[in-house]
Amino acid sequence: MSNSLNLNAAKVTNVRPMANEDAKWLQLSKIDYLSPDGKARQWEMASRRTRPEGTSVDGVGIIAIIEKDSGPEVVLQKQFRPPVEGVCIEMPAGLVDPNESLQECAMRELKEETGYVGKVLTTGPLIFNDPGFCNTNTVIVTASIDMADPRNQNPQPELEENEFIEIFTLPLATFYESLEDLAKEGYKLDARLQNIAMGLKLAKSQGNKDKSVNRYIANHKVPLTEKGHEQAAMAGKQLKEFLRPDDSICFYTSPYMRARQTLEEIVEAISDTNIPYRTYEEPRMREQDFGNFQGTGEEMEQIWIERAQYGHFFYRIPYGESAADVYDRCASFNETLFRQFSKKSFPSVLVLVTHGIWARVFLTKWFRWSVEKFEDLQNVPNCRWIVMEKDETTQRYVLRTHLSTWSELEQTKREEEVKRDAGREFTFNSTVPLTDDEVRQVADAEARAKNEQVQKSLKIKHLFDKLKRDCQDADDDHEDQSCKNKV
Repeated sequence: MSNSLNLNAAKVTNVRPMANEDAKWLQLSKIDYLSPDGKARQWEMASRRTRPEGTSVDGVGIIAIIEKDSGPEVVLQKQFRPPVEGVCIEMPAGLVDPNESLQECAMRELKEETGYVGKVLTTGPLIFNDPGFCNTNTVIVTASIDMADPRNQNPQPELEENEFIEIFTLPLATFYESLEDLAKEGYKLDARLQNIAMGLKLAKSQGNKDKSVNRYIANHKVPLTEKGHEQAAMAGKQLKEFLRPDDSICFYTSPYMRARQTLEEIVEAISDTNIPYRTYEEPRMREQDFGNFQGTGEEMEQIWIERAQYGHFFYRIPYGESAADVYDRCASFNETLFRQFSKKSFPSVLVLVTHGIWARVFLTKWFRWSVEKFEDLQNVPNCRWIVMEKDETTQRYVLRTHLSTWSELEQTKREEEVKRDAGREFTFNSTVPLTDDEVRQVADAEARAKNEQVQKSLKIKHLFDKLKRDCQDADDDHEDQSCKNKV
């Protein structure tokens, strides 16, 4: 049947008792048995009438994985189930036909219910769905779906007349959380599916007893979260309100997946404005490199504690970069911008879609801020606009967005904010499982280092500002040429 039907329109209209002999699919039985204490006892049970002769298996469930650039996704389905009076979230599944292997059954049901053609990866052991009530059982088969296969470009389910199924996918990385959200929306969760999700969550939180499991996730492949997509869409709406009808836009984006996805959300939000725009991918705008594939949580903890003590600007991550290295990239990129600005055809608005550390380094280079100023800057919240506007009188750019600094906070508040910020940054940039203690150790070290740094920075800043004022009259020509370039 068509997936365009509203599954939530289905409802139970009546429930009444039924005699065992009238049942087509189920069989009620009374079991006589001896319990462990040797006493004769009885048990009521239900079983399926559909199990083929010669097999002990009722059916299969299929965990089908689609590999995408943003990460693997699980194929699921929504289906109204009268016994629970609601729409269930389930894996594709079905009953075994006579003379059919479990693998054949799994691939047949996957094709019929989802339209996808898959390849069997693993076949699990026999599991029992509710052994206190019935002997109904299942074998879970995992499968991969190759989206390069032409048969999977436009999958068409082959549903029976009484089947009403809606197909969708969920990211494997947030499988448990996504199911939890669906349950809050009122959907019923298949217990087998929820158990798999819980197992994935436990494996993730415990590092699967092997901290090497997540040591192979490249930072540039980290996708936006669901919240990240929402924030990016909101940023697009904010840009839309800022634009004038006669504006044109030049977008530069980091090549990291999450940056490109942010750009896509922003462009989508302004798509109905008819404002012309062009987009460019710029590798020099990538985030600070935190090394390639990372070591264990303990090793990453030590690196981040050293970074806090050494200073963020000059500390070079092993096999990665320091913020000073990013500074050199920004200097090169600025020269490219200056050449672009000199063209009369350059758009009236420039948008850089990038990352937190890169953005702070870029501003430090552009406005010739000191290292101490950079170290004092707080992280910029995700998808927060930083606006620079040209003053037509001075022909210089003015930073219109206030950037919060650590020195402007009272010490107790600063320590609290630093610990929270450091914990988030450490967790996000570490692609290995981390314990709460490892995160806490880094956060405490960062707070101690930040307090010392703020005190030193304030003293150095006062001296630097005085020296700069003294030298300004003697060296008026030594100024940032970027302030004179036009957008």
